[in-house]
Amino acid sequence: MYKIKILLFLLFSMFFVLTLFRSETSYAMKPYGVMINKVNSYWAKHNYKKAFSILKVFALKGNPAAQRKLGFMYFKGYGVPLNYLKANYWFKLAAKQGDAVSQLDLGNDYFYGLGTPKNYKKALYWWKLSAEQKYIGGEYNLGFQYYYGYGIKKKFKQAAYWLKKVANHYYIYGKYAEFMLGHMYYNKELIPEKWMRKHYWYRYAINQEYSKIVKTEINTAYEQSYMRDAYKKAVQWYNLPAIQNNACAQNNLGLCFFAGHGVKKNYRIALFWFNLAARQGNYTAEYNLGRMYYYGKGVRRNYKSAVHWFKFSANQGDSSAQAMLGYAYYKGNAVMKNYIKSLKWFIIARSYGFVFSKKYCLLNRALNDLLKRCMNAKQIKIAVNEAKKYRPIY
Repeated sequence: MYKIKILLFLLFSMFFVLTLFRSETSYAMKPYGVMINKVNSYWAKHNYKKAFSILKVFALKGNPAAQRKLGFMYFKGYGVPLNYLKANYWFKLAAKQGDAVSQLDLGNDYFYGLGTPKNYKKALYWWKLSAEQKYIGGEYNLGFQYYYGYGIKKKFKQAAYWLKKVANHYYIYGKYAEFMLGHMYYNKELIPEKWMRKHYWYRYAINQEYSKIVKTEINTAYEQSYMRDAYKKAVQWYNLPAIQNNACAQNNLGLCFFAGHGVKKNYRIALFWFNLAARQGNYTAEYNLGRMYYYGKGVRRNYKSAVHWFKFSANQGDSSAQAMLGYAYYKGNAVMKNYIKSLKWFIIARSYGFVFSKKYCLLNRALNDLLKRCMNAKQIKIAVNEAKKYRPIY
């Protein structure tokens, strides 16, 4: 009886191995283009194990598309345990065969240190190969690395070159690229060479020697003229992602209309863009919207709405909103006058980087008044302790 059991077990094992071999050879006999439809159908049904078994056959045969998908399954933990080391192995095999998506993924692994030690130069190398094949992700990441200078020297012109290739694209990369380009023009990081060569004051300042006063006037004229052009380009680039509901771009476009940078000053349009961005949870836009309600810019003054938006922004860590909230409690605008809460928010604002300089004379006077006239030592101690316990809500 015991021998019969062993014999049956061996027969069953042979049958299983032969079946598996037969299925794998049947996969291998068919072209990848035919089998990928089967893989996609399994993928749609979340049957990742069957998809994995088909892909592995083609990946071992050296198919770069199958290798990339296998790497992705290990990267996400689909049908197999999550394993960045194995994901990196398959991405590398596909990347070396010129697969642009795998080159991007391999660059990401090196950039974030997933399955391999962090190496910004290797990330740049693989992203460059991906970008040179006109793959949008590689182009964006290359522009991103040149802009922030991870492992290399910052190169704004090269960053702009790659980001402009991605801009206007419907992928999310396109929105980010447009926003970054706008940011570069707004922050005077991108000076067009043609503009510099043509500009009268710029040429004159290089070729001639002047007194300090005249040089200052030339630099001022140059900067003002440049800023007009730069702000216009910034508005153009912010406009595209803002329409596509990018909160950061909406906030920055609102700032352009608020300050009259690149466009005619218009508080109502600024309010419109701040409102859209604030409703998406952008804390800077929440502060800007609160400021407009507080001072009545483009809308009737409304302290209640101002404090509402200051609270949202303050609880996300915006130091300016925290300072304004402290001032609201000091004055009793839309909230009950409360000196302890006022001082608490002033202390929190300072801890988050707010500087009580001459620029903010109202807030300076309020803080000095609280410490010297309005509050006693016991109340100040309570405010300090409450500020220490504070943790952002959002």
